[in-house]
Amino acid sequence: MSTILRPSLKAQAFTDRWQVEIVDLTATYMRNAGMKSAAILDGAEFCRVEEFAARHFRRSGFEATFVESEPFHVLFGVFFWSVIQDRCDRQVRTVGIMARPGDDQGGPSKLIWIPLPSDFGSSDYSRRRAKALTKHLSAIAETKAELLRLFDSWLAPSARLREYVGAHRRESIETARKLVELIPPAVLKNVLGYLVLHYWAHRSGCRPASTRGERRSRTDGISRPAASAVLA
Repeated sequence: MSTILRPSLKAQAFTDRWQVEIVDLTATYMRNAGMKSAAILDGAEFCRVEEFAARHFRRSGFEATFVESEPFHVLFGVFFWSVIQDRCDRQVRTVGIMARPGDDQGGPSKLIWIPLPSDFGSSDYSRRRAKALTKHLSAIAETKAELLRLFDSWLAPSARLREYVGAHRRESIETARKLVELIPPAVLKNVLGYLVLHYWAHRSGCRPASTRGERRSRTDGISRPAASAVLA
């Protein structure tokens, strides 16, 4: 039996810039033959790490919904495809990637071609394109109705970029649209801004659990997913 405490993170600049609250939780975990992952002791019963975090927020008056990180990458692709694949960017070139079969399709992967900046996903990219990225994000209205309209309108043209970042599954797309309804627009734009700063570094930062309460909404990181590979 051990006691775990998430240490304080050196993230004051991050929390100040993105208006994100970091919540430190203390828990006791024990070995449990019936569970593959760590078993957290919550009162007199065991639960998974994600459930422990969800229970904390439910007790605080929130409604908790489990969400894998992929829906956030769907949102990233949908809302940034036009500026990332802008042919006016001199570093955009055509690259080949292996496209995966759809949810309802079998068969092997196939090679497709997409426009992509040579420095995409790096901090150098966000610095180089800071003006264009800021202008693009600022132009997106902070209303759920407009975000939903843009999501529906940009879903199809963002398909190849989403394929590249591994955000193409139907289930994740449906969840992403629900997140647009759940997360306050300003918070959602902050999340998008955080991702584009250094996409490859930030994309693997969390498995979020979205929580919602009366006039309150938050997205909380719990664990880390694997990154996807690409052929270029």
